[in-house]
Amino acid sequence: MGDFLLNTSANLVGTFAGAVLAIATTWWFEKRGQRQSQVAHLQRVVDRLHRSRALAPDRSRVEGPLSELEAKDVDRCNLSVLEARARIATASEVLRSNSVVASELDGMYVDCLRYLETVEGDREQYLSHLRMLREGLDRRVAKISRVLPAVDYREPGTAHLQQRADLD
Repeated sequence: MGDFLLNTSANLVGTFAGAVLAIATTWWFEKRGQRQSQVAHLQRVVDRLHRSRALAPDRSRVEGPLSELEAKDVDRCNLSVLEARARIATASEVLRSNSVVASELDGMYVDCLRYLETVEGDREQYLSHLRMLREGLDRRVAKISRVLPAVDYREPGTAHLQQRADLD
């Protein structure tokens, strides 16, 4: 009878330990997958901002009324900001609400919204408003990259400049 209780106890302990190990392993893989998904979404936002020509730091124009070409450029820039804002919103939905990065994404969304509202009433100064948007987004991207080193920092609006430098 003593051997029976000893064997049964050992089997129960082994079964319990195996179950705990299986649950812990599943939990770890799930958390790891969630983190990788969050990093991938954030990197897509950073990369999109990096490639945005609307946010290029080297843009300028002569003061005065907008030409027809410049008016079309305002519209293209606004569409680019809307697309970036949509990507930011998607990344926000994927992140946990208690994420350290969530407040930076919320700020990026608000920055885009503020730009769109401001430029609507002041189209002639759209490049100045884009510069302010770019500076705000850059600060937030840098902070995200510091908080999550797996997200590579890329300066908004500078992808075309790097491509030009690579050609030199």
